[in-house]
Amino acid sequence: MILIFKELWIKSWKDLRDNLVLFVPDLILIIFTILIIPLLLYLFNLIPFLKELISVANSSLQLLALFKNNLVRLTTAFITFLILVFFFGNSTTVVRLGMIKDIKNKKKASLKNAAKYIKDYYWKLISIRFLM
Repeated sequence: MILIFKELWIKSWKDLRDNLVLFVPDLILIIFTILIIPLLLYLFNLIPFLKELISVANSSLQLLALFKNNLVRLTTAFITFLILVFFFGNSTTVVRLGMIKDIKNKKKASLKNAAKYIKDYYWKLISIRFLM
């Protein structure tokens, strides 16, 4: 029993090493996340908030008042961030799963081929995530 798991473990790592393209969707999601944060800070005019946050960091009452005055903008920016990352992240998940399916079916994994899976599986994955 343990021998079977060991062989499967070794084969899985070999498949991963032979198909480094599987990391590309995750890298794209990381880059998207890093780029979207400054954009949202700018769009929701939170840069002055951050500057003021640094200046009042030692005073609890001023800090509380600052958050209270900017609560709507902070909440809206945070919810927007979550929604964007959720929907874009699901795209990258579908692409990665498509590449894994291609590898399992002894095909060459590529972003171009895997992107075709978005049409078939994107909304299915979203509905599964909402059910969880």
